Amino acid sequence: LSTRGVDEQGRQAFARALLGSVDEATLSVHSVDELVVLVDEAFDFIQSKPLGASKIAVRRQRDGVVLEILNQDMPFLLDSVSAELHTHSLDIELVLHPLFKTERTTDGKLVRVVGPGDRRWDDGRQESYIAIHLARLPDVEVDKLVGPLTEILGEVRTAVADWQPMLARLRRAIGDLAAAPKSVPSPLRDEAVAFLQWLRGCNITLPGMR
Repeated sequence: LSTRGVDEQGRQAFARALLGSVDEATLSVHSVDELVVLVDEAFDFIQSKPLGASKIAVRRQRDGVVLEILNQDMPFLLDSVSAELHTHSLDIELVLHPLFKTERTTDGKLVRVVGPGDRRWDDGRQESYIAIHLARLPDVEVDKLVGPLTEILGEVRTAVADWQPMLARLRRAIGDLAAAPKSVPSPLRDEAVAFLQWLRGCNITLPGMR
């Protein structure tokens, strides 16, 4: 797919990530010209990114609304956004969610798209772009989306930032329990250690710890 712009290689990498985030059957209902527009509008949106925050915008189209979100990649982004939209009983027509690596200036301007995302989501270079196409909405309904989504994505960012410190605290607790004095009954200690090891194994999401 050919797209316009000076960073043609970056556009091509981004186009592959964007269109590769949905199945071929979904793409087949769109013309090539429509797909080029999808890529160009998305690529324009990612040209700048605020530091340490999400970028959210609502773009109105002739036949509906596009909700765009740019974020440093991390777990729970799409699930959290989708859950909020479902609380408003909104009809989601199309979801695009590419992951990609970037190089940016210190103030967030895009230098180039390096390539597709991978499992190393926390390397500081991987980003998440979400475009959710919705049916036509009254302006008042559209305006109600940005505030709650900004708050939710902030909570996701906080939870993910706390994740590794919480795991480190779990490891310390496991070590302390394993070294408990003999006055602590072995079955009780072993059960507590086994439970904490189960938690550390990512068998449950840790939203917080006290």
